[in-house]
Amino acid sequence: MNRTKKYGIILAGGKGLRMGKDLPKQFLQVKGRMILSRTLDAMAQVCDHLILVLPQNHIALWKELSQKESRLVPTHSITIGGETRFHSVRNGLEMVEENSLVAIHDGVRPYVTEETIRISFEAALRFGAAIPVLPVTESLRLVKSETENEAVNRNLYYTVQTPQCFESDRIKKAYQTPYKETFTDDAAVYEHLYGKNTIKLVEGNWENIKITRPNDLLFIPEFID
Repeated sequence: MNRTKKYGIILAGGKGLRMGKDLPKQFLQVKGRMILSRTLDAMAQVCDHLILVLPQNHIALWKELSQKESRLVPTHSITIGGETRFHSVRNGLEMVEENSLVAIHDGVRPYVTEETIRISFEAALRFGAAIPVLPVTESLRLVKSETENEAVNRNLYYTVQTPQCFESDRIKKAYQTPYKETFTDDAAVYEHLYGKNTIKLVEGNWENIKITRPNDLLFIPEFID
């Protein structure tokens, strides 16, 4: 791969309410290691520099907890998150150099593979923007109202993962756009500025789940025979 500098922005702003735990989900332990520590380690396999985006009131907690795993936590910078995911990404992008590549990743996706990160970066270098996706395996229905719904062709749909990778100058420009509620991920922000068919889709990995609810812990690699 081209030796353009590669940044990883890891977003860790979750409150963990759906996990039903006292700690935010990114700070929970899985097999003796913190989820967020695992995520940083996964991204460090490919990225040259990591930027961790945390709510201001979680920074001291992270420093305390990560100190206990200090030999396992890769070197990283920290910046403060914003009101929404959009604003947190914008803050992280301020620390990214021009003419580089950047991967924006959820802090609670610790099992992204090195291959997924690499092919996403490679596609972003070639096409400007790339996101990992997986085909939908469940049947889908479009719900129009309480009384109207219909089956849709699942072959037309993919689930989207992170890291979502971009040329830094292009995604920084996209994030100058005023916030919209429809910006549910970085690809949506990018596409809003540059138009349809500007995102390259690459194959994700099935282990790369977003740990959000207690049952998600049953599907991570350590707990599968």
